[in-house]
Amino acid sequence: MARPKIKELEKKVMRKTFRCTLEDFAEINSYCEDRKLTLLQLVKLGMNKKIKEKPFPEFKAVKIELYRIGNNLNQISKALNSGNRAAKLMAVNRIKELKELKSLIENVNSKLK
Repeated sequence: MARPKIKELEKKVMRKTFRCTLEDFAEINSYCEDRKLTLLQLVKLGMNKKIKEKPFPEFKAVKIELYRIGNNLNQISKALNSGNRAAKLMAVNRIKELKELKSLIENVNSKLK
């Protein structure tokens, strides 16, 4: 007795290949064997999960700049709360610097979009 015919839409005629390291290959095989999954089932499972993307190198510079901005904000608040006139003038200068940095960050952000 012959096997029943597969419907045209259910036929698996497309092939997708990928390359990986031996370590990744072993990890994938082990994962599939442990959970009794086929590679296709694993891929479909993975489609429902977010994959951690590698950050752009530009973001590292932006991150450092944001830390500097935070530090500047702390210095400004300390200067304004101290009541010292010279410190207040320094705070005003820092605010100007922050406005310039803000425009630079907005420029980078618009280029990334």
